[in-house]
Amino acid sequence: MATVRTVERRLAVTTLWGLIGSFALSFILSGFGNDGLIWGSFGFALVVAGLIAHVIINQLYRTSFTNGEVVLGFLVFGVALLIFLVTWIFNPSFGMMNGLIGLAGFAAIVAYFVAYVVIKFGLRGAFSMFHQLGRR
Repeated sequence: MATVRTVERRLAVTTLWGLIGSFALSFILSGFGNDGLIWGSFGFALVVAGLIAHVIINQLYRTSFTNGEVVLGFLVFGVALLIFLVTWIFNPSFGMMNGLIGLAGFAAIVAYFVAYVVIKFGLRGAFSMFHQLGRR
C-alpha cells in the first residue's frame, strides 16, 4: 500500500508534467508549424525546466526517479526523436529551421541528461555505470 508521502509525490510529479508538458508541447508544435525558432526553443526549454523541477520534487521527497518514470522518459524521448527524424527525412515541406529547432531541442535534453548523471553519480561513477552495462 502506498504511503501518503508517496501519493503526494506522485501527485506533484503528475501535476508538474500535466502543466509544463502541455505548454511545452504546444510551444514546440507552434515552433515547428510556423518555422518559429524562438517558440520551438522555448518549448524545449520548458521540457528541460520540467526535468529540473522533477529533480527538485525528488529532492524534496528524498527519493529518486522511479523505474516507471525512467522507462516512460526514455520511451517518450525515443518516440519523439523517431517521429522527428522520420518527418525530417520523408516530409518535403519540413524546412531547415524545423530541423534546427529539433536538433537544438533534443541536444539540450541529452545535455541535461548527461549533466544530471554526472552531477548525481560523479564522473567516475557515471562512467562505471555505463561501462558495467556493456559487460552484461
